[in-house]
Amino acid sequence: MKVILKETIDHLGEVGDVINVKDGFARNFLLPRGKCVTATDAELKRRVEQEKKVNDQKSSDRENAKSEAEKLAGVTITAEVKVSDEDQMYGSVGVTEIVDLMGKAGFKLEKRQVLLPEPIKELGTHKVSIRYHQEVTVEVELNVVKEKTE
Repeated sequence: MKVILKETIDHLGEVGDVINVKDGFARNFLLPRGKCVTATDAELKRRVEQEKKVNDQKSSDRENAKSEAEKLAGVTITAEVKVSDEDQMYGSVGVTEIVDLMGKAGFKLEKRQVLLPEPIKELGTHKVSIRYHQEVTVEVELNVVKEKTE
């Protein structure tokens, strides 16, 4: 079944793409959730008109993402963690902790923006990638240090 996507769906397509999907996937998932419309002649004509708007929005989003990424370039955040006597970390620093640390530093992020292949389990300096847009990714520095004890 040919459908026109109304929103970007990972591994499927972007807004306005005309794609072929299985009938059941379209009828049971995409259409009921309003994520697409059936690709009729009228919808295809409407798509052409909206394509310009979508392209303008994409370029605007990309520019906004670039400006946000520029603000984030060179930022260093520090995570204080509990460690054993042998400097072995208890637990790890994951995406949630990074989002919280960035929030405290004044940057609002969502978990899905933090590209961390696996939780950080060692003390030291680590690079963490933040994706603001499909084409805009910036790295921040994360220092994992011992928690100060009194």
